[in-house]
Amino acid sequence: MNKLKVFYRNHPLYSILAVAFLVRLLAAFFSKGYAFHDDHFDVIRVAQNWAYGLPHWIESQVPPKHSMIYPALNAGIIWILEVIGINDPIAKTTVLRILHSVYSLLIISLGFRITELISHSKNAIRVAWILSLLWFMPYLSLKFLAELVCVPPVLYAFYLILKSKSNSSQERLHYFLAGSLFALAFSVRIHTVLFAG
Repeated sequence: MNKLKVFYRNHPLYSILAVAFLVRLLAAFFSKGYAFHDDHFDVIRVAQNWAYGLPHWIESQVPPKHSMIYPALNAGIIWILEVIGINDPIAKTTVLRILHSVYSLLIISLGFRITELISHSKNAIRVAWILSLLWFMPYLSLKFLAELVCVPPVLYAFYLILKSKSNSSQERLHYFLAGSLFALAFSVRIHTVLFAG
């Protein structure tokens, strides 16, 4: 127990990320099924049909309202899973939820780093715990929602902008990368233009 306390004291972010991943891993296995219209009809159904080679949205009366970049990434993963013999829809979506769980750890890490830059370590630790365990974060972070998938690029862009203020030699590169990340987030979810603006 003392070793864990010492590790937490020396590496709070890694400790929080480990706890966050365990919680998200549990959520990945126990949060099956339909949650929102977007995550099913605008992402996974589109991705699965795309993996089958059926771009159904072309002739659909109600086409998806999101960019096709995010469904395309999911389609690629679904295609790889089917190539290696994983065809069960529950197994495929469980793998996708686990991958989303790992990706969502970026939100915690970047939230910690941004808070550390604008405040201090104690607040950064509090923010990381809130992003890790606040009731909706583990659940929503593994759902197939463009609204959450675009968060890490936006946060990383802000982190680079804040960092450029303390390191002027890297300012141009940081602003270029931040702009590219805002563009990536925008291509996944158009509303992120408000953050970039």
